[in-house]
Amino acid sequence: YAGAHNFIDNATAKDPTNATLYDIKGFTLELEKGIDEALPYYQKAVETDPNYANGYYDTGRVLYLKGTKVIDDNPNDNNRQLADKIRPYFDKALPYLEKAAALDENNTKVKTIIDDINYKYEVMGIKK
Repeated sequence: YAGAHNFIDNATAKDPTNATLYDIKGFTLELEKGIDEALPYYQKAVETDPNYANGYYDTGRVLYLKGTKVIDDNPNDNNRQLADKIRPYFDKALPYLEKAAALDENNTKVKTIIDDINYKYEVMGIKK
């Protein structure tokens, strides 16, 4: 990964307004170190280009994954307990995912995640 990081860092230094480069950096960090390391780069992609659909998708996806990890890590919690723990992640994820869906109507993965969040909200009795 070091070679990829160096290549991306050099490219970003030459073209700091290229949102795709921040997204790629996030992706390589996600593969290497996990979602926590990747999130700031996905957010930087959105900050750099407010019309970059992949940046919104990846930011929302990572926040969604953080919420689903809470569910996986707490198998004995009831829906009420889980709702209080996942809501901060899902509430943050939804605006990013909705923006990604608006910018890229052909991205079926983003729609699947939005539907899953809405389903979990319904099952857990969470009001939006």
